Amino acid sequence: MPDDQKPANNLIDLGPGEGSKVERIKIESNHLRGQIAEELDQDTTHFSEAQIQLLKFHGTYQQENRDARKERKAQGEEKHTSSWYARVFRRRAECRTVPGRG
Repeated sequence: MPDDQKPANNLIDLGPGEGSKVERIKIESNHLRGQIAEELDQDTTHFSEAQIQLLKFHGTYQQENRDARKERKAQGEEKHTSSWYARVFRRRAECRTVPGRG
């Protein structure tokens, strides 16, 4: 195929793109620090959307407390106005035998 008839979907010729919303958050986050520490100091029930994306990158996420969901709904509370969130941390650890309960 001659050079002047390159296919229209040649990704090499597209150049740099804008990136996704998550990529922009990472670029603007001060080396993936973001405002996580500042948001932990605040008296809020959950992280902002940008900080949630950074936390996911670090292997951490927040989750609604599903066990208390029925109680929250019975009280008529909105999800973001209550303290029904848990922070979950994943950690890489070496494999060892876990003793059984007994």
